[in-house]
Amino acid sequence: FFLQPEKILFPGDAAGLMDPDGTVRPLFFSNYINYENSLKRLIKLEAEVLALPHNKFIKGRDKVDQYLNNSLEITRTAGQEIADYLNKGLNSIEIAEILYSQKFAKASFMGPRDAVMINLKSMVNSVSIKQNN
Repeated sequence: FFLQPEKILFPGDAAGLMDPDGTVRPLFFSNYINYENSLKRLIKLEAEVLALPHNKFIKGRDKVDQYLNNSLEITRTAGQEIADYLNKGLNSIEIAEILYSQKFAKASFMGPRDAVMINLKSMVNSVSIKQNN
């Protein structure tokens, strides 16, 4: 949702998830390309306030732009990392295990390990679909 004239953006998971330590986690579960395009559209809105899930918010256009651009860069990096693993012949379970151990094991809002693994496998599959199109 985008409230005007206040320019308050409620992106849901479309802008990633911010952990309490400020780490941004991409959440492209179903379609990597659509997720990246959504982030680009959110940046163009020029929001003044970003109301993130779990009671986090960012005030100030520069800070909002910085967060959204950072989320886009993290998304692209994660997508490329997954693509590299796929190109090496790893399957979605193997890649999800690597991502979990390296980046998501300490993510406080991601939920129980089984739920995180389902989400990570979905992210791998969304990148796989991108590669095959």
